[in-house]
Formats: sequence, structure tokens, C-alpha cells
Amino acid sequence: MKRVLKHITTFLPPLLLVLIILIIPQLDNLELMNHTQSSKAFGFIGATLVYMMIGLFIAVLKQRILSIGITIVDLLLGLYSLMVLVSYWLHPIDYLQMLTFVALILFYLSIRFLDHQFYILLLFSVVILGLIQAIYGNMQLYGFSPSNHGIFKMTGSFFNPGPYAGFLAAIFAVSLGLYLFKHYLNIPDNYDLGLRISLFSNKISGFLNRIPFISHLFYNITMGVNTAEKQGKRTSHIPDTMINSLLLISTVSMCLVLPASRSRAAWLATLVSIGYLLSVKYNLLSYIRSAFNTVKKKFLLITSAVIIFAITGAGLYYFKKDSADGRLLIWKVSVGMIKDKPIFGHGNDKFAVDYMNYQAAYFKPNPDVPEAMQADNVTYAYNEFLKLTVEKGLFGLLLGLGVIWCLFFEKSEEGRRQKLKNPILLAARGGLLSVLVFALFSYPSDILPINMLFVLFAAIVATHQSPIKLFQLPTQKTDFASKVVGYAALAIVLITVYPTAQYLTRQYQAYKTWKDASDIYNVGAYIECLEDFELAYPQLKTNGLFLVQYGKALEMAEKHENSITILNEPKPHLNNTVLYTCLGNNYKALGKHAEAEQAYLHAFNMAPAKFFPLYLLAKLYDETGQKEKAVAMANKVMGKEVKIESTAIKEIQEEMKKIIEKSDAEMLNRSNIHTDKNLTPIYNGTKEGAYRSVVLTAKFMLQKW
Repeated sequence: MKRVLKHITTFLPPLLLVLIILIIPQLDNLELMNHTQSSKAFGFIGATLVYMMIGLFIAVLKQRILSIGITIVDLLLGLYSLMVLVSYWLHPIDYLQMLTFVALILFYLSIRFLDHQFYILLLFSVVILGLIQAIYGNMQLYGFSPSNHGIFKMTGSFFNPGPYAGFLAAIFAVSLGLYLFKHYLNIPDNYDLGLRISLFSNKISGFLNRIPFISHLFYNITMGVNTAEKQGKRTSHIPDTMINSLLLISTVSMCLVLPASRSRAAWLATLVSIGYLLSVKYNLLSYIRSAFNTVKKKFLLITSAVIIFAITGAGLYYFKKDSADGRLLIWKVSVGMIKDKPIFGHGNDKFAVDYMNYQAAYFKPNPDVPEAMQADNVTYAYNEFLKLTVEKGLFGLLLGLGVIWCLFFEKSEEGRRQKLKNPILLAARGGLLSVLVFALFSYPSDILPINMLFVLFAAIVATHQSPIKLFQLPTQKTDFASKVVGYAALAIVLITVYPTAQYLTRQYQAYKTWKDASDIYNVGAYIECLEDFELAYPQLKTNGLFLVQYGKALEMAEKHENSITILNEPKPHLNNTVLYTCLGNNYKALGKHAEAEQAYLHAFNMAPAKFFPLYLLAKLYDETGQKEKAVAMANKVMGKEVKIESTAIKEIQEEMKKIIEKSDAEMLNRSNIHTDKNLTPIYNGTKEGAYRSVVLTAKFMLQKW
């Protein structure tokens, strides 16, 4: 019984973590709103809670709570987590996001408390995960499986090919790192990893030998008689062959998928991680120092590197120029946000809340500048370091850079004793580097599976570093303190798990109800969908996206007062053009024309390239008798550059033509009545008006003639 219990307490925690790593990124429940993201969040939070109960119970039995040495990475990450939790507590944005962040903290602690002999198992589960996602992506690419995006054919289990590619880029680095340094996997460490792998291989061999006819699968008939000795040798090499094949197949599979993703950030992340791993494998830096040892050679090397980087950067820029220009605009506006609150930032998750208002202020003085064509509704900064500075200020940025420095440049405990190429440590650092490069041009912090990978890699690297010796307790006191801390932590988890589970259940049901409401709304049943929106509202009243859609449904159902009330609630949580055009429609329906005009103008300043706010303004002016403003706005719409042709834009232009033609007809009638007084009526004081006056006068004279 004791032996069974020992095996359970030893192998159950790593097995559960492997299941979490393999299953959570695959979750995609179509019954939930934003199913590709919310499904993973609910699954991850629930799985982490279950693991913590089991893991803490096992840790208490083993008295291992205080046996883990605290490193500098642990301290810095703990300080960052405390800052984020305080921000969530003071300014709640979305409670589901807060719970997801707490679950990531628990996930980090779970890995740190795990015997690091099992880290290789976790990394191989990541490699298998990458292979599964690569196969899934290829199936979508060739039409065997549906995509999660209306435009892109390949998304994996994600909502967009960008995050999918960034996820694969991080796993690619791990797979390549393990493959390059696979020969060092047999190096024993303090936990006798090599011995344990050998024992496990022998158990597999013994099991396979007991299966009838299994020997023929591993027998080469050209080698003669299949003796027991030969068969034992062949079978013992099966695990190595399987490992090499798995790493190679996974790496090649991801190489086939990544180019089709068209994600420049993922390509760059992959190239940088490859360069890092190859430089470690072949000591490229030492070779470069020895080869370029004169001033002329160094100058030639630097010049060549600059030219290559410039050509590569230009190629990536012009590959999708509009996308790159859009990101440059976002970064420019974000710098203005940092200037307003440089030290501690705007607050956690406040980028999506405040950015669009800053963009509106940026374009308000001159909405016709060329870069306005790239403006759109923005929720991501497309640079995690910039977003970190916007939300947490320079203090948060320095803290984040400190964590990165320690992860890469703090020497490992093993490195202090002997210079070994540890494949686990190198693969984890390769994955971290890939995520960080991807973070320069994308939004991995908003993608849960990428966050899981980052936390996993950071925990593995932290475990390999030297602990900080804060104080040393005697052995007896350490055992007693370990028990006290363990039981206290277990009690806290048990106390909080029930209300948390209840809250998750309510949130899960609310997301299902929201999906039902959205489906009903999309078929035009605006009154019928309100019941589901009302049911979901108590649980989702801090979710800005939900509130905007709920307010839009109320507006379409002509419940304008209620719609205004609901639409004013998302402002601390989300701001975009949809919110303000909706508010404008409600104010217009209630006869509050000044408020409607301000709402439409704010929506236009947020994204001057959009036609809809100007269209609504022209209609407002026309219906309220402000003819000159209506025609001027209609002319502005007709003169706007079309970014993407669509049926909606053509319909808007037809409506604007009607406003202009109606004004022309009215002007012609006035000319007929007052022809003796004025044959050339003045029109709006504009060039278009002067031209139209000449045309109308000519028409009048032709009619008279």
C-alpha cells in the first residue's frame, strides 16, 4: 500500500500538469461567446484549482512546502503579480481576466514545486502539443477542417492566425532545442534523470517483450536469427528512436505551417530562436570573435549586419505595408498615453479602455492626414513592452526588464559547478526568447496558451538558478514550519475553491446565454434577444464587449433610454466607434441633437477612415433641417478615399448622392422663384458650392431659353 501511495504521490502531479498542457490549448466550445478564448479560460481556471488541491495535499504529505529555494526571478515575478492584483482590486475590469491571472500564478507555483526530473516530460508534452496544432492547421489549410476566422483559412484552435503562429513559434524553439541537444539528455543531475530514463526504458522493453509477435516489429531479417540478446538490444533503443523521431517530425511539421500563417512577428521570433540555439550549439559567438579580430574585419561585419537587417526589415515592412503603418500609428499614440502617466501608468488592462480616446484626440485637429487611413478600433498595442509601460508605467517596465535579464543572464546553479549544455534549460530559454521577440510586434499577453508557455518556461529557468539564502532554519523548525505553511495553504485553497467554482459556473452559464443572445440578435430578432441579455447582465456587467452589444440590441429594439444607460457603463471598460455611434443614434431618436452630433463626431475622430459616423452626421443634419451642413458632410463622404470596397459603402454613397441632389433641386427651385433678383445663388461658400451655383444658373437659363 505504501509503495502504491508513493507512486501516486510521485507521478500524479506531473501527469496532471501534462494533461493541462495538452488539453487546455485545444479547448473550443462553440456554445460559449468568444469560444476560442473563453473555453480555454474556463478550462484552465478549473483545472488549476483541481491541481492545487491535489498538489498541496501531496506537498503536505511530503513536507516539501519550504524545500524550494526562492530565486531572484521568483521575487521579481511575485512583486509584479502583487502589483497586478492590487490594480485588479482597485479597478476591476473583467473578473474572468483576474481569475485567469491568478490561475497563471498558481500554474507557476505548481511547476516550481514539481520535482525537476519531470521537466523533460513537460517539455515533451509541449512538443506533442505543437505537433497536434500543426496537424490541425494543415487540415484547415487544405479544407478538411473549418477555420475560426471568416477571412483566414488557418487558425488552429485560435481565433486568428497571428496568435496561432506565435504559439507554434515558441514550441518550435523548444522542439529544435531538445533535438539539437538531445545527446545531453542522459547527463545525470541531482535527481538522477539519466538513471530514471534508463529504468523507464527497460520497463518498456520488458513490457514489449511479453507481447506476442511484437519482436517482429523491431527485427531486421537481414541480421539472421532473432536471438533474445539481439531483441533486447533492439528494444532498448526504441525510446531513443521514438524521441528523435518525435522531435524531428514536430519541428518539420511546424516549419510547414509557419510560412502559411503570414505572420511576420512569428517568422522573426522563429529566426531569432534558431540563431540563439545554433549559436549555443556551435559556439558561434566565439567563432565570430576569433574570425573578426581586426578593426577592418569588425567594421565589415557590422556594416554587413546593418545592411542585412535593413533589407530584412524593409522586406517585412513592405510585405504588409498597411498593417505595419497601422502598428506605427498605434505606437505613436501610445507614446502620448505614456507621457500623461509615466511612472505608474494608467492601470491594469486600461490600454483597451483609454487608447481610442487618445486616438480621437490625436486626429481631432486634423482628421484628413494620410495616416488616418490606417486608424481603426484598437484593443491591442502590438508591442507588449509598450503596453506594459502604458498600463504599469516605467516602474512596471523596469520590473519586467529585470525579470527578463534574470531569466537569461543570471547563471544557473548547474552552470556554477560545471559547463554543461543542459537541453531542458536551453529549450526553455529558446521558447522564452521566441515569445519575447513575438511580443515586440503582437499581443501574446492576451493569448492564454502563449501565457501558459511563458509561465512554464520561466518556472523551469527559475528552478535551475541559485536560490537566495535569506535565512536558514534548523531542520526540526523547517519541518514544523513546512507543515504549518502547507496546512495553511491547503486550508485557504479549500475555503476559496467552492465560491470560486460557483462563480465560474455562473460565468460559464452567462457566456452561454450571451452566445444565445448574440445568435438571436444576428438574425434580426432584437426584442427577443433582450431576455437573454438581461439574464447574462448581472455576471457580465464589467465586460465592455458584452455591454456594447447589449446597448446596441436595446437601441435596435427602440428602447433608447435603457440603451443610453447601458452604453454609458462600458466607458470604464471599453471605448470604440460602435459605442459612440450607438449613443448618437439613441440621442437622435430622443431629440437630443447636440448630444448626438458630439457622439458622432467623437466616433469619427476615433477612426477618420470610417464612413459610417460621417454618414450618420449627414443624415442628422439633413433630418434636422441643417441643409448646408448636410450637403457639406455628404460631399465629404463622397470625396473620401475608400480603403476596402464593400456593398455598405456603395449604399452610403448612394444616400449621400440623394442628399446632394435634393439640395440641388431645392436650390434650382429657389433660383426659379428669385431669378430676377439673383441668377447665381451662393452655395455654402465652398469651391463645390460655387461650381454648383454656376451649374444651377446654367440649368435655369436653359429652361428659360
